[in-house]
Amino acid sequence: MPIHFEQETLLLASLALSLLLLLPTPSALAKKQSDAPAGKDAKAAVLKPKVKYLNFPERSVGFVQAYTFSPDSFEFGASRIANACGRVAVPPDAECGLVVNYDGAQDLTFLNKLAPGALVVLQCNNFEISDEQFLAINHLEKMKVLELSSTDIGNRGFEHLKTCSSLVELVMNSCLITGPALASLKDLTTLKRLVIDHNDLDDASLASLKGLKNLMAVRLQACKIGDAGLAHLKGCERLTHVDIGLNKNITDKCLPTLLSFKNLIHLDLTDTSVTMVGFRQLSKLPKLTHFGFAFSSVSEQQLAELRRLMPHCQITNSRAGKVPLDVFEPISKKRH
Repeated sequence: MPIHFEQETLLLASLALSLLLLLPTPSALAKKQSDAPAGKDAKAAVLKPKVKYLNFPERSVGFVQAYTFSPDSFEFGASRIANACGRVAVPPDAECGLVVNYDGAQDLTFLNKLAPGALVVLQCNNFEISDEQFLAINHLEKMKVLELSSTDIGNRGFEHLKTCSSLVELVMNSCLITGPALASLKDLTTLKRLVIDHNDLDDASLASLKGLKNLMAVRLQACKIGDAGLAHLKGCERLTHVDIGLNKNITDKCLPTLLSFKNLIHLDLTDTSVTMVGFRQLSKLPKLTHFGFAFSSVSEQQLAELRRLMPHCQITNSRAGKVPLDVFEPISKKRH
């Protein structure tokens, strides 16, 4: 009996020692507790989904991309995720956008079924998008980038942009908008890049842009604007890129406005009425590195002079001739 009792005691002691070895040390326990999220964070860590889903029609309406934005620039990056067809899984923290294809552009009402923050970018260029179809973006209030060039959107559709209070970039070249439409932009103070080439604007309409203090890039080619219109941008001190080519009413009188843009890096005055008198003054812009003025009557000697005045600036002046306007006239008209 005593021998049996001793064996049982030794067995119990061995078992207790094994259990002690399995327990974490106080230091290891403290580290585990410090690494673990506390309170609401702990609950969020457990509940945080691995993916989120965007629901599109069963036909492909384009493709989905993930976007990254820079707080100090108007530029952004994009990477393709998947075709926009059916239920699409995307990373939970991704800022997503949609590049619309032909089928998607036929009926944009599918956008109404997406959550308000589902898309931050919409690219829908070169399609017959009407003002009525444009209503589909009304609830996409977190939209940051809209590209809608060569569409049939006019002033009535343009008004819907008022709801896009987070808009960073707007590209609407060759649409049906006129000067009064720009009033819809005056409260979009997050706007950094505005590209509205080949629209029927006027000098007075640019007054709606004067409060856009975050504007960094503006392109207004062939918009029928002149010196007085450009002067409305004088308070936009963050401007780094300005392209106002193909506006014959831009003359040497615009120089005080251009010289107020102390951060200007890129300037294009292609086919304007600015002369060498104005060009010489551009040497006062300390950060200018790219300057274009194609179709201007500047001699080789004058071009060499500008390059001496602005040695750190890349200056381009195309010598290519203009295409005669009658090329675009109907053949039947040329025969008469």
